[in-house]
Amino acid sequence: MIRYGSYRVFQRYLCKDCDRTFNDQTGTVFEHSAVALRKWFLAVNTYIRFNASLRQLDVEIDVPYKTIYRRVQRFLRSLDAPRLQFEGPIEIDEFYVKAGLKGRERD
Repeated sequence: MIRYGSYRVFQRYLCKDCDRTFNDQTGTVFEHSAVALRKWFLAVNTYIRFNASLRQLDVEIDVPYKTIYRRVQRFLRSLDAPRLQFEGPIEIDEFYVKAGLKGRERD
């Protein structure tokens, strides 16, 4: 590997075999992300270790919810992590249940 300049904040390297350049994110789930790796590692660590919600991560690292959701899911799939199995009562915030056709005329 030969140092080959930089692009944004990442150091670029030159492959001696194929003469293509790459950086630290190439070939990872964080490839093509403009968000710093430090923020992604903090988000994934907080999500897995402290069981934080994605909405909480949205506020803490200042990245849109949709972006966090996609990257964390991609990261978990790459680990081949099993899905969470819930047991007992589950508390859900901001949950809406439709009451049906109450108060309407029947067809």
